[in-house]
Amino acid sequence: MSHPALRRTRMAALTCCVIGTLVVLHGAAAPRAVHAQTVIYINDTDDPTNAIGECETPNDKCTLRGAIAQAAQLSGGLIIRACFDAAIVPGADPCPTGIRPLTRTTRGFDAAKGTWTIRLTRDRELLLAQGGTFVDFHIGFPWEGPQDNRIVIESSGPNMESAFRIGSQRNVLAGFELRGAFKEAAIYIPGGVIGDPARLNQIGPGLIFAGMPNGAGIKLSSELAFGNTVVGNWCGITGDGTVVDPVFEDCVIVDQGAHGNIIGDLDPSNRNVFAASVNGGGVIVEGPDAYENAIQGNWFGMLATGQDTPTTKLNTGVQLILAPQRTKIQRNVISGNALAGIYISDEGTGTEIDDNWIGTDPSGVRCVGNKGYGIQLQGGPIGTKIRRNTIRCNLSGGILMSGASTRDNQASQNSIAANGGPRAISVIQGANRGIAAPRITEALRTRVTGTACPNCAIEVFSDTDGEAETYEGSVVSGDDGAWTFEKPEGVKGTTVTATATDADNTSSTADAKFVAGDAPTPPTTPSIDPTPTETAATPEPTTPTPAPTTPGTDGGRIYLPWNARAAIR
Repeated sequence: MSHPALRRTRMAALTCCVIGTLVVLHGAAAPRAVHAQTVIYINDTDDPTNAIGECETPNDKCTLRGAIAQAAQLSGGLIIRACFDAAIVPGADPCPTGIRPLTRTTRGFDAAKGTWTIRLTRDRELLLAQGGTFVDFHIGFPWEGPQDNRIVIESSGPNMESAFRIGSQRNVLAGFELRGAFKEAAIYIPGGVIGDPARLNQIGPGLIFAGMPNGAGIKLSSELAFGNTVVGNWCGITGDGTVVDPVFEDCVIVDQGAHGNIIGDLDPSNRNVFAASVNGGGVIVEGPDAYENAIQGNWFGMLATGQDTPTTKLNTGVQLILAPQRTKIQRNVISGNALAGIYISDEGTGTEIDDNWIGTDPSGVRCVGNKGYGIQLQGGPIGTKIRRNTIRCNLSGGILMSGASTRDNQASQNSIAANGGPRAISVIQGANRGIAAPRITEALRTRVTGTACPNCAIEVFSDTDGEAETYEGSVVSGDDGAWTFEKPEGVKGTTVTATATDADNTSSTADAKFVAGDAPTPPTTPSIDPTPTETAATPEPTTPTPAPTTPGTDGGRIYLPWNARAAIR
């Protein structure tokens, strides 16, 4: 801890560098105290061995490491940003009086790209230990998304654990690219070394994780890492969002008890795009102590344009292993992955999978199938609810639940079509307590009858190819298992199928039956790589899902605006 007199001196000196404040209101319920932060500019891209004496007046050399060292001296936090030469960055705001911009002669300038690279020459991460530090390089010039980033932060070699280590709360990292090899992750959030929580931190908007021959993008690890948000970032792509440049491991890892974190946002402008990894996936949640994490509104296996990646892909979109608890996966596009779209194994409980598009582009129209199943539950998941998802074009099949320890899982009102595999939903090897699929005895346009488990909920679907594209409605079987589903306006497809659900378990879909009077329709072949559509608008879910309140926000609104140019002058 610094000497009190030195601390007062540094705080007084920093007032020379203050050119404005950002007022941030934390919390989502009753009004909280308003918190104003100091603003300081970096003017040098070196990474010095000793940053003492930097950034104390506008005339001083001020590197990123020096600015973060200053932030560690302030209990109120610090906004670290850059001022850019308008001849290089068109539309950049004029620098405040006394503030030096980054120029063509600044070390690390790339004239072809108009970017500056900060190469971390020391094998020690940038530590955010005090809290309230905003490293934000996406303000002060016309910035629409990660494609407009001007700062690149790169590791010095294979011995760096991370570029940033966060052991405190209410920090923000925004508007720059991270590259290079890392032992853990480019951004590592394990909590403080003396038990301080890493909470209410915001990773993004506008970070790019690319060109990483080792390590993950972001790792939230330990029970001290909770209530953080990851929004508006790219992983495995760079440039204009179509240049594939993968990370080595997963884009985001949540493990060792990290909980209550939110990956993504239900506002489409704040989505994360998880595109490509050499040996990992999009998001992995691991371990029984990792609970109540949410993965929402993201694109997996996509370029930033919504087209599928032409080369390296993710292994899986979302993977839950070693029994995480109560994970929410909602309103994502999860497509084009080398294995399953969503894969869940071991005794994880209470997972909710709602309103996702799995195997299509973001418009929900064009096939971009996963090479495995759309959703796969294997070896123990319990109490999973799979609801209102659109599952298309996946090579192995729509939904698979397998193994006797996989039980009490429900699937309801999903639209499943154009997949491989023998049926839309396969429940095998004693999964879901061995519940049997219903049997359809008669299929007419306005009436479908059959038998199933007694007093079970029967969901009826129609399709043109024996799957379950259209949810037609439901009925409850009688004490003897007999059921009759009637629909005066008639079912839409030429074949019908059904599922049965007892108190907790959903069955496989029934053997499909042609609707009487309709000629059979030849099977369709899923189209995995057709010509891309011109636009890729984010579709609306069949049933809107309320947005959860994001920790560290005001009424669910991310506390650092996506376009914060007007917030700081």
